[in-house]
Amino acid sequence: MEDVRPEYKKKSIRSYVVRSGRMTDGQKLGFHDHWPNYGLSLHQGLLNFQSEFGRNAPQVLEIGFGMGGSLLSMIQLEPDKDFVGIEVHAPGVGRLISDAGKLSLQNVRVYMADAIDVIEDCIPDASIHRVQIYFPDPWHKKKHNKRRLIQPSFIQMLREKLEIGGTVHLATDWEPYAESMLEVMEFTFLNDVTMAEVHRDFLSDETPTDVITFEHGEILIGIEVARRQGLQFEQDFLRELALYGIHGMLHLSGFDDRTPDEAKGMKIRQEELLDAYFPIAD
Repeated sequence: MEDVRPEYKKKSIRSYVVRSGRMTDGQKLGFHDHWPNYGLSLHQGLLNFQSEFGRNAPQVLEIGFGMGGSLLSMIQLEPDKDFVGIEVHAPGVGRLISDAGKLSLQNVRVYMADAIDVIEDCIPDASIHRVQIYFPDPWHKKKHNKRRLIQPSFIQMLREKLEIGGTVHLATDWEPYAESMLEVMEFTFLNDVTMAEVHRDFLSDETPTDVITFEHGEILIGIEVARRQGLQFEQDFLRELALYGIHGMLHLSGFDDRTPDEAKGMKIRQEELLDAYFPIAD
């Protein structure tokens, strides 16, 4: 690979800046030796996962894998899945494919390109089992917020790429960006009648319930149930709504409450989050 630069289509706003940084000799060698095996190009068009990986397996898409350490670990821990990573930082790409080559890993491919371009042009609809976006650039200054990757239009684009039951995993260590991420997730508030209809159609239960979570990211909240439960347990109505929202997001992040032990663990975690972000007023 002679020209080690990210691929992208011309656009007015990009969600990243290509960071400077020299590649080590090992990273350069990684490109030379392993890019033909692991590298994918934006210009190849729509990706055929079965042809590329030689099997049918759940597909995981990671956007912005940095230096690749975390992604490399997941690739090894989940050999039953195929991973596609997108990153514009050449040293990180070089390191990941070099390490993958040394370990003879077969379940990973890499784009060094703009993520939005890759998703639009290369990822088939309804094909992705899990999308991972960990610690994207928060663009701290208000005038730069428009450059943030996690925007409503982007989340909608991802939804189209998810298979039925697919998930999106988001993580950030900057609280204002976390709040912004929550704003783009879809919360729908329904009355008893509509909640019961959805409950019946999807879960064969005709009673209204508090929360219904769909793994593509939509969380339905029974607003009348929240009002009744708030009165019953002497809890502020808005805090009760927040509790339902946290409950739904924990389900999306992998928590379950089917067994007593799972329910206990989930309850502890949701109370911790509720107290942290929606403390009881003195």
